[in-house]
Amino acid sequence: MIKHIVMYRLKDRSEDNKKALCDKFSSMKGKIDTLVDVTAGADFLGSERSFDVVLITTFKNRADMEAYQSHPYHVDVVKSYVKSVTESSHSVDYIIPELFARIDLSDGRSMRAKLFRDKAPISVDNFVKLAKDGFYNGLIFHRVIRNFMIQGGGMNENLEQKGGAKPIKGEFSSNGVNNDEKHTVGTLSMARTMVKDSATSQFFICVADTPHLDGEYAAFGRCVDSDSIAVAKSISEVPTTSKGYYQDVPKTPIVIKNIEIFEE
Repeated sequence: MIKHIVMYRLKDRSEDNKKALCDKFSSMKGKIDTLVDVTAGADFLGSERSFDVVLITTFKNRADMEAYQSHPYHVDVVKSYVKSVTESSHSVDYIIPELFARIDLSDGRSMRAKLFRDKAPISVDNFVKLAKDGFYNGLIFHRVIRNFMIQGGGMNENLEQKGGAKPIKGEFSSNGVNNDEKHTVGTLSMARTMVKDSATSQFFICVADTPHLDGEYAAFGRCVDSDSIAVAKSISEVPTTSKGYYQDVPKTPIVIKNIEIFEE
């Protein structure tokens, strides 16, 4: 990911002009497909060294960022709103490492996923902390359903709940959080009870598109390759049974050996 920052010093420093420019910049996300995210805000410090409007754009790679510079909509914004009022500007860009998780199973297989810390930072931070602390080591995928999902990260092979993980904010639209990630095949999402802020450590991986979950559960990652999705699907197809209060439990435990967190 690349984050590009442009800071504008304006001749017309009125509040109306700053707001109009910020609104126009913000509208680019709906017009330029390569924009991952865009934020525009005004700097009211009043210092001669400060800037009046700061534009922050995020792209998947440098090629997308460079193509955006000549996109007709961006050119129109600059021509209509910036050129006539810009006294000076300064720009800088920097690379944001993407965050990944590799879920290693005790049978030697693994699943690799990209984590969406820009869309679900609380969920990602919680997952990363637990993984780095070794919380998931030895836990199982205790609920698997063909053509739906596989769920794990909370119980051991004896179906004993592992405590110690605290509830976190549910990052999904019905809970007031702007997370537009869809529950497509390969998506990682936080499991919860009927209480919206009840997710702790358990997560699930979709093995099919499940749009009825969109906006109701915190999608925080997605498998990055077909091999990882194939592993998830194969887990969803193993023979299952009922044990005590639990249904859809794999007859042969699917054990998480370790979850490795890394950046690229």
